[in-house]
Amino acid sequence: MCETTTMRNLKMNSRWMKSLIAIAIAGTYAATLQGASKGPDAQGYTASDQTVFSYLDISGAGGGTAILAGTDDGTAFLTLPFSFQFYGVSYTGVCVSSNGAAYFTPDAAACSSITDFANVDLSSATTPSDLPAVLPFWTDLTFSTPGAGAVYYQSFGSTGSRRFVIQWANAYAANSSSPVNFEIVLTEGTNAIAVQYQTVNLGAGDPASNGGTSTVGIHNTGGLAANQQIAWSFGVPVLSNGYALSFLTTAPGPFVLTAPLNAAAGVALPVTLTWNASANATSYDVYLGTTNPPALVTNVAATSYTAPSLANSTVYYWQIIAKNTSGTSKSQVFSFTTAAPVAGSNVITFSQPPDTALSAGPVTLAAAASSGLTVSYTSNSTGVCTVAGSSVTLVAVGGCSITANQAGDASFAPATAVTKTFNVTVNPNVITFSQPPDTLFSAGPVTLTATASSALAVTYTSNSTGVCTVLNSTVTLVATGTCSITANQSGNATFAAATPVTKSFNVASNPNVITFPQPSDTLISAGPVVMTATASSALAVTYTSNSTGVCTVLNSSVTLVAAGTCSITANQAGNATFAAATPVTKTFNVTLSPNVITFPQPADTALTGGPVTMTGSATSGSAVTYTSNTTGVCTVSGASVALVSAGSCSITASQAATGNFAAAVSVTQTFNVLKGSQTITFTQPADTALSAGPVTLTATATSSLSISFASNSGTVCTVSSSSVTLVATGTCSITASQAGNANYNAATPVTKTFTVTPAALPVTVSLAVGDGNGFAGDVVELPITLTSTGTPALATFQLDLNFDQTKLTFKSARVGAQSTAAGKSISINAQANGDIRLLGVGFNQNVIANGIVAYASFTLGSPFSAASVTPKACTSADGNGITLGTACTAGTIKLPSCDINVDGTTNVADVQLIINEALGVNPQVHDLNHDGSVNVADVQKVINAALGLGCSVQ
Repeated sequence: MCETTTMRNLKMNSRWMKSLIAIAIAGTYAATLQGASKGPDAQGYTASDQTVFSYLDISGAGGGTAILAGTDDGTAFLTLPFSFQFYGVSYTGVCVSSNGAAYFTPDAAACSSITDFANVDLSSATTPSDLPAVLPFWTDLTFSTPGAGAVYYQSFGSTGSRRFVIQWANAYAANSSSPVNFEIVLTEGTNAIAVQYQTVNLGAGDPASNGGTSTVGIHNTGGLAANQQIAWSFGVPVLSNGYALSFLTTAPGPFVLTAPLNAAAGVALPVTLTWNASANATSYDVYLGTTNPPALVTNVAATSYTAPSLANSTVYYWQIIAKNTSGTSKSQVFSFTTAAPVAGSNVITFSQPPDTALSAGPVTLAAAASSGLTVSYTSNSTGVCTVAGSSVTLVAVGGCSITANQAGDASFAPATAVTKTFNVTVNPNVITFSQPPDTLFSAGPVTLTATASSALAVTYTSNSTGVCTVLNSTVTLVATGTCSITANQSGNATFAAATPVTKSFNVASNPNVITFPQPSDTLISAGPVVMTATASSALAVTYTSNSTGVCTVLNSSVTLVAAGTCSITANQAGNATFAAATPVTKTFNVTLSPNVITFPQPADTALTGGPVTMTGSATSGSAVTYTSNTTGVCTVSGASVALVSAGSCSITASQAATGNFAAAVSVTQTFNVLKGSQTITFTQPADTALSAGPVTLTATATSSLSISFASNSGTVCTVSSSSVTLVATGTCSITASQAGNANYNAATPVTKTFTVTPAALPVTVSLAVGDGNGFAGDVVELPITLTSTGTPALATFQLDLNFDQTKLTFKSARVGAQSTAAGKSISINAQANGDIRLLGVGFNQNVIANGIVAYASFTLGSPFSAASVTPKACTSADGNGITLGTACTAGTIKLPSCDINVDGTTNVADVQLIINEALGVNPQVHDLNHDGSVNVADVQKVINAALGLGCSVQ
């Protein structure tokens, strides 16, 4: 709409201030809570949200008539289908504003001048226009952005109980990104006002959400000063989706004056004023006089009043105000003229006009006066009917009131007026609705062709919105099924509402055909294969494998599993608009992939260079199998070729059909196995005394062939097979040879030499002897002495000791004191016959000649008597020039004493030895006090003996 610069600035400032106003008001104005009520005001109006939400959505396909679409700050005047009383005044028109307000005014011109985008607080101000108004969501609203909204209106119900709905659909508040939806419902007869909110929750951060910037309430002219307005809320978000308010009054209802009719003339005296009863009224103020407006004359409880002392031929004005404690309801101001003084008798006979349909007029009146003078007629309800002569023109539906008058003349007094009332009824209204044909879903939309005998526009409603929806006369097909449409014509002031007519037709599924191109035969290694079937419905095709052992399918991709015939079925199940397609099956062959062996030529290889690894491969990726064609030359295990003998080795690589690959063509390769080389390992013979021969030779060849030996010094030694006979002292030289064979070349000969030495001198061994008895559990040591003559040299001796095992238990052996230098040791080995073998290492002839070289320890049995230990098998273990003789002397076990080293006396050496045993350096063998271990008590005994105090060992 066009606005002046000042108005435009005001509007911009108003929008800018809305959120600030809402914040400021919230601190001083209490929010209205649900479950609350307000009022009554001076006219008895109360407001309550304790009402049922029953939203009548008339927007879009709902059947309402749209106004103010695409406007901002627009207004439109609507004629109400019934008279509606608001604050004691009956109205037949309402001015609707795009800014969420409805004003009651009979003046359409005044409607167009209303500019009301800046709402106010009704608890402290009056609306700028100061017009009677219902304010469901009064704020700065627009339908111009995004432009999809409008105000809709529609009437429902039958005469006497009709409802008139005014609905704001998809209106946008200033600075909001989401629309609001709300409505007013006016009810005939009860004059009740309902306000319902379908969508007002705009989300967090939106200042207009839930009415956060709006005024909600009702207002009468001068309402603040007269206490004729109810302020439900201002700038407080107390509304919500699915919320409803009702505004009701207990003030007197509307009523009409019945007699005398307005402007009646010749009213005979006395005059009785009559009127219809007003709902809720408890009394009536009667105003009557010769001035307009008339003065109050009385208050009555009845609906009539006979006025005294009226003058003839005088114009009077009268008005009735219905009253109760909640308010008042005013009638119009009527006038009448009293009759002239009475002359002759003059009586009107007026036939009752029948009720008549609006379209059946005009109606001819039939009234006659007894005077014979012409009767005149006056319409008392010109909004319903007018009269010219005796012909009544029907204007609108309602009660048509006609008064017959005869003014008299010089001979006849004016006749008493006679009034007759008849109903002007609405015209009949019949819908003719052509049957829509059954239709394919894809063939929509469908145009409906219903008409009404009233020629008024027919509206349509879908009874099956899941199948079809309707807008104006166009049916949009949503899904297959039965589409049910009802044609309605609600009538108007002149035509009755038509009986709704319902027609149904079938919405059939669209045909759906699969096109499935033939897949080509495919190598199994070339997969996957993509299926390319399509459906005429353009819906996605699904696939199923009928041969999962050969192929599987996921989406449109076929994975090839094995060779064979792959069978795939294409399906399309359809949807709400397309029928299921007939499945289509296609088959194609899945063939094995070719398989080629690559077998590199093996190199010629010496017999000793094996095994040889074959490196063939197949395109299948599986292992190649090898076979020897010359097993006398080479054998094969897996990919390893073992070389058996010199010659030509022939190997064939093969691979049978495997997995997705065919059998490969075998490939054969041949290579030469050459003679192998060999080497000799010849163990060095030890230097040997002439008397110790013969000497056995040890040599091997890497070919495992037999070694032959030859003596290069026949005067010192000779050889037969591997045995060398010693002939004389000197250097013996021996050569080892291997001549080769068909598979091996001759080995390089190897020569070894050793010295043949003179024979060793004899050695004797003796055991020390003693006598006496010991105690059971005593440990005794037997000293061992070796004697020898000859050249000093390193020697190893071996001595087997035989003893009575029922009386003695061998414990240990140790090196003698005179031979404890490094490199000398005694080891002990038990023999199968019970003997103990002592092996001495690192001794020489000088050491042997010095006396005791070792001690052997024994534990005495119980009871104990003298026992012998006999050396036997006295031999040399090394051949270094010492030979132990067989003249071994036996010894007798003697009583143990503190002479630990058995040198004939107890001295510091014995103390040191017992200390070593107590400390664990030497084996514990001298448990002199028999307490189970060698300890400080045993050391004390030896010290006592060394000091000459005697050795008590029991």
